[in-house]
Amino acid sequence: MPSPKSQPPIIWLNPAFKLLIWIVTGAMILGLVGHGLLAFFGKDPPTMLQNRFSEICSYSVTFTLPALVGLLCGRAGAPDPNRPRE
Repeated sequence: MPSPKSQPPIIWLNPAFKLLIWIVTGAMILGLVGHGLLAFFGKDPPTMLQNRFSEICSYSVTFTLPALVGLLCGRAGAPDPNRPRE
């Protein structure tokens, strides 16, 4: 139980963390949009370039979704220490 004199933690936004979240989210969205565009406008059978583009989009989605979950869960599990009130 916290002592009565201790102050509650102050929630503040770290600009570097926000930038990292936006970069990872943007990469994931670009991968999903790439898959969607390839599904609608791709040729059947797919060309070699379309296969490579599909692999890149799959790689993007496969690795950015767990990174995003890890960033958000890590942030929730280890909040920033108290900052002095300004």
